[in-house]
Amino acid sequence: MANFLTFDLGTTLWKIALFDDAGRLLAVRRTTPKVLHAKPTWWELSPRTLWDPLLEASRALREEIGGFDDVAAVSFATQANSFTLLDEHDSALAPIILWPDRRAEQVADELNEIGKLPEFRERTGMPRFGPALGLAKVR
Repeated sequence: MANFLTFDLGTTLWKIALFDDAGRLLAVRRTTPKVLHAKPTWWELSPRTLWDPLLEASRALREEIGGFDDVAAVSFATQANSFTLLDEHDSALAPIILWPDRRAEQVADELNEIGKLPEFRERTGMPRFGPALGLAKVR
């Protein structure tokens, strides 16, 4: 029997779960990411501490089920519009900015105008350019 390992990296809770090939949940571990709020509307993760809770939960799950030898596939569900910027050595230049971060709200009017540019939707595939998007937060 083949099992499937999934990583669901939500905003407030990360889940690592093992399912069998019939979709039955065999085991799950949950961990809380260390979300930082340097300002009330900012949502960040430190790249240095990103892996620690994920690795701890993965190791605990592996020990609980006796290993990952029967895992046939691994999947990830992550947060769209969460990102960091990397240098030429793939080192983070900034914290990981999470999708609910609202720092770009101060330029919402400017973003709205960009979204109204001719062919914006056709070129980007986005119906609008709002402050929740990752590129808006880069701005």
